[in-house]
This record gives sequence, C-alpha cells and structure tokens, in this order.
Amino acid sequence: MLKVDSVTYAVKKRTILKDITFSVRPGEVLALLGANGAGKSTLLRMITGEQKPDSGSVSLYGKKLQDYNSVELASLKATLSQHNVVNMPFLCQEIIMMGRYPYHRNNPTNADHDIVLETMKVCGIEHLAERSFLTLSGGEQQRVQLARVLAQLWDRKRGLIILDEPVTGLDMLYQQQTMAIARALAKKGYMVLAVLHEINLAAQYADRILMMKNGRRWKDGTPSEVLTPLDIYSVFSIETEVMINPRTLKPFVLVKEIRLQAENFNSWLPEESKQQSLKDRYISLREMYPHYTIRDIARQLNISEASTVMLELNGNAVLLEADIPALLRNLPALKSVTTQTYSEHVMVERTGIYQNYSSNEQIVKFDDEDIDLNVSHQLWQTVFAYNDIYNNEKSLQFFNAEGELLYKATLTDESDIDVYDAIVRQFRSPRQEPFDIHKSKVQSYKEIPDESVNQQLFCDSWHAMKNADELSVILRKFGIRRSQAIRLAPDNCAAKMSLYNFKKVMTHCMNNEIPVKLQAGNRSCIHTQVGVIKNLIDTGSCYQVADAKCKLFVQEDAIGSVWHIIQPTITGPMHLLELYDHDGELMLQVTGKHEVGKEHVEEWKNTLERMHLIES
Repeated sequence: MLKVDSVTYAVKKRTILKDITFSVRPGEVLALLGANGAGKSTLLRMITGEQKPDSGSVSLYGKKLQDYNSVELASLKATLSQHNVVNMPFLCQEIIMMGRYPYHRNNPTNADHDIVLETMKVCGIEHLAERSFLTLSGGEQQRVQLARVLAQLWDRKRGLIILDEPVTGLDMLYQQQTMAIARALAKKGYMVLAVLHEINLAAQYADRILMMKNGRRWKDGTPSEVLTPLDIYSVFSIETEVMINPRTLKPFVLVKEIRLQAENFNSWLPEESKQQSLKDRYISLREMYPHYTIRDIARQLNISEASTVMLELNGNAVLLEADIPALLRNLPALKSVTTQTYSEHVMVERTGIYQNYSSNEQIVKFDDEDIDLNVSHQLWQTVFAYNDIYNNEKSLQFFNAEGELLYKATLTDESDIDVYDAIVRQFRSPRQEPFDIHKSKVQSYKEIPDESVNQQLFCDSWHAMKNADELSVILRKFGIRRSQAIRLAPDNCAAKMSLYNFKKVMTHCMNNEIPVKLQAGNRSCIHTQVGVIKNLIDTGSCYQVADAKCKLFVQEDAIGSVWHIIQPTITGPMHLLELYDHDGELMLQVTGKHEVGKEHVEEWKNTLERMHLIES
C-alpha cells in the first residue's frame, strides 16, 4: 500500500503542499484532480522520491521511500512523467527496453524482449518498433513512454504505477485505451495513481478521486461523492452540470459554455457595446449569460436592479401599484412559493406558504414556520411582476427607492398561477413606461465617539432589558447603532470570537440536531428561520445553510467580525451569535430555538459556553 502521511512542502516560505494525507490500496485507481498550480505534480515528486517533504512521510508497502535502494524501488514503482525529454535518436523498442534496465543491466534476456513486444502490442505501437523516437508525433511518443512504464513492472506481482497527465496529446481512442489499461492492471492488484485534467475520464475509470486546491486536500471519495457542481466550481471556477450515466451509474460532467466579447479584452477592437442601446446591451447579456441574476446584469450595465427590470416593461415585466399591505395580503392564495430576501452580502431562500398575515401602519408580518417574515413596507417603493423567460420563472419583485432588489417571491410547480395572474391584473399600474431611478452613493455611517456615550447609563439600560426588542429602543435613546452597542456592552455581555469557532458551533448544532433560530435580511425586511440545520457547505468564499426548504448564503470575505452576545430577558439571559460586515452592518443573527415566555434552550447555551473562545 502507498501511504502519504501529513506531507508539507514549501519553497521560500511559500507553502506548496500543506498536510496532505491519503493512501492507495492494491487494486485501486486513484485520480488526482485540481486546477493548474494546485500542487499535483509537486505531490507526485514527493511520491516518486525526486523531492523530500519538509515534514511528513511517504511509505510504500510499510517502508519509507528513503529506506529503499534504487533497484528495489524500481521494481516496485514506475512513473510516466509529464515531460519526457529524449534528444538521441533511439528506436522505440530501445526506449521501451529501458524500462527493463533494473533487471538486465545491459544484457536483456529473451523474457525481457518478450515483455517489450507484449507491452508494445497492448499500447498499439508494435508497428513503430523500428522507428526513431524523434520522428514520432507527440501522441505516439506518449504511448511509447507508457509502454516503457508498463514494461518496468510487467512481470511484477505488485507495484505502483504513477501516471502524470498520461493522456496529454492523445486522441479519444488512446485516451480511453490508456485509462482502460490502468484500470485493468489495478484489477490484477497493481496500484495506479494518475494526475488527470480530463474530469470525465476520472469519473469513468477511477475508483477514488482526490481533489486538491491550493496545495491542500479538498475532497477525497468516490467519483459520485467528489464530482458535484459546487466542488467542481470551488476547485476549477467553472460552472457545470453533473448527470448520472444511466448505463454505468457513474457521473458525467457537462461544462457550461463560457462566452466572451472580444472588445471587452482587446482594446484595439471597436467597442460595439458603446454603440448599442441600453436595452440591446441588456438582451445581449441575458442571452450570453442566462444564469446571471438581475443583480449581476445591473452591475454589468451600471444601473440599478429596478432599472434593469424596467428594460422589459411592455414585455416580460409589469409595473404594479405599490400598495404593499394590500398586495401582500393576497400572497397566501398563491400557495407554495420560493422566497428570497436580499442584502448586500447575504441571501435567504425559503420555500413555503404565506400564512397568518397581520399589519399595521409600519409593519406587515407573516408568522408561521413556513415563512416567518417582518416587512417595513414603507421602504418598498417599486414592485414588478416579472416573467424570466431565460430561467422559466415568474415572480413578484420588490425594490427600495434606490432600485435595490430587497425581496422576491417566485412561483413553484405547486403555486396557483391563476391567483398570480389575478394579482397582476388587480395591481397593474396604468403607468408602464420606464422612469428614472438614481443609484444613491453609499454613505458610510459615522459613529459618535464612544466617550460621548454615557457608559454608566448605557450599561444600566442594558441590564434592565426584559426582552430582545428593547435593544432597538436603547439604540435610538443613545443615538448609536447595533455594532457600537455590542462593542460598548457591559463586561461579560459581549465577546468577540473567530469565524472558525462560529463555524464549529454551527457544525456542532447540525451534528447534534440542536435547533437554532436564524435571522437575516435588510433594513426593510427580516426573514426568520427556526429548526434543525440539515446541511452546511463551506466553499471558502461562501458559507451556506443548504437545507431542502431553506437556504442561506453568506459572503465570507464580507464578514468583519463575529460576536457572542448575552442579552438580558425576563426569562433569563439570551445567547446570540452575530456576524457583522466590515462597515459594522449586521449580516446574520443566530440563537437557540425558544418559545416566547419560556427559558432559552439549555443545549444552545451549553454549546456556546463550551465551544467559543474569547479573543482580544
């Protein structure tokens, strides 16, 4: 067995490999996948013994590589390198015979000649035996080198075959043949380790796939476990669809097309987009990038999201009267919908039915396990009914005065389309022409100096709180915002913690089925989700709760700080975790599930007290 144990390697303080651990068993094909520069070839040099790791070890059949002599090692492993330089006009059969050198030492036997002939036949190159290696095409040279590698271990009963990009330069037939040979030998007890860029060959022929990213092991498992659209995008930054071949039950990866406009990257070409109307540019972008969201398109056009939808007025978009309370009162009749609540760095998606509607002059509320939503409806200024023909979706979309998309309700297969059509007819505005919406400049919030806050009075007010809502009253009283209040909180009432420990708490709650309450949204609406988290995904750039009915997306690089807050209530201290962006805006609030008037969940409090670390 090949065992790689905690291998780390750096060059001039730049880490190339970090704590890589895995093994390859006899009878197994392991494919190494990763983007260029992920560390795959460096890892192979550690395994072949060309380089030594800074720490960790590589062992073969229970013995470290450095403990073998060169002849012993040559009889146990053979390597097809990515680059095989031959400058002398050797015949092809002479190149292949070099694989037998550890055994014959310039005096090949009849058995050696038979093995060379047999490996040439297997690789389909026997007709090239008398040809000079230098006269061959790149693909033919690659097949000759493969035959050399096979000849080296052909009569061994065990061995490790290392293939570094073995199908480079090969046509479709010989790509398949090369991997078929590797798998056939694995079935006879050999170990095969192959670096591949052809992801579908890995899916087709590998027993396991080790995916690498930035010198680290990203994921290790069967092709079905590793080859997901999310993991492929995380490693290769390419969008894909993954399907299951109904005949082989193995995954097949379909890469989505990338479309570019030459004038965007070649400054010497005329910029046709400048000569196009805004609507023509919009249509071009939608056709070129059908998966783009309205926010993506708006950023490309440098206009607001509402202005982007307005480009389809008198077509796929209908402007509705912004009588928000009356319009929202009709939503329960839609039945099941998928809702999305947007802020700059967070998006919450929930599928369910609107129930338990209530409203007053300022707030509209839906209070149910399916959809728990609080809306400050005066901040919703523009409403569209939008038929997205590119993604086959119909939705109601709500925007603020600056044209930012705040909330969306999209029909599902279980929605009542007749109710949707009736809402559009009832609230259709007589004005169906575009109007100006000017994107406001983002103004940074200027906090009052901490020393201007009466600390004693503030701390007294904090300790006197009887429910969570009273904090908003305190903020208005002292003229401060939430992030400053947390920073000024009394001793032992607020502690900064790392994002790493926040993730540990979330994972612990998921694994132990501890119910939590998640709150996220924007200044106009707050979405609340309560229950047990079923699935967490951490891509490094986006942290996700990915449950069947509820999804939460948090942009990780926007997170400025994480706090553990202990807030007094009449039923006892309430423990919260809060994420803030770099500007001090609240992104996400997490607390334990609890019922009003009852003591807070003990499991949640115990988890925080046991797992979080206070940082200076």
